[in-house]
Amino acid sequence: MTPHEAASMQTIVRALAEGRQADALAMATRLLEGAPDAADAWHVAAICFADEGRHAEADDAFREALRLAPAHPMIVLNQARWLGRIGRHAEALGAWQTLTRRAGAGGEDWLGLARCCLALSRYREAAQAFESAAKAGADPIRVACGIASAFQELGELDTAESVLRGCADQARNAPEIQLALANIERLQGRPESAIERIES
Repeated sequence: MTPHEAASMQTIVRALAEGRQADALAMATRLLEGAPDAADAWHVAAICFADEGRHAEADDAFREALRLAPAHPMIVLNQARWLGRIGRHAEALGAWQTLTRRAGAGGEDWLGLARCCLALSRYREAAQAFESAAKAGADPIRVACGIASAFQELGELDTAESVLRGCADQARNAPEIQLALANIERLQGRPESAIERIES
């Protein structure tokens, strides 16, 4: 990328960050006319097309961006989020798996994979992904609630309850944990305990 093209990309990214999608897309399109191998410009175009609901064009732009910059983390991340947002979870799964296979995958990457597995009813894989998210530093409350949700879907209510009760003291007292425990107690046929927990 030439210095001029790099400067243009900075302007495009700034427009996107400021919420000026139409301007960002127009500038990215102009840049691609002269530099069709600019992966960043294809990436911006993909984001703009996705936000506008232009799914076929977003698909093409993401595909071209990844052809030019294979497995680029930010491109894959935005593609995974978009695919999940429009309900194409089976395709999103591959993107999340790409992110979690790379060295230094973060907690948010693993949480994304876990949520995708939940959407696909792959509950044991979801629980494993949530556990990996915990090891990668993800928020313990989100992790515990996610694992419990997976075991709840599997009908393993005692395991789900054990996960929630096993949180560290600070996390265990969080409203999200208490609400999840109340829901488990309700499903276990203990409505009085659930009501008492919610009211306390």
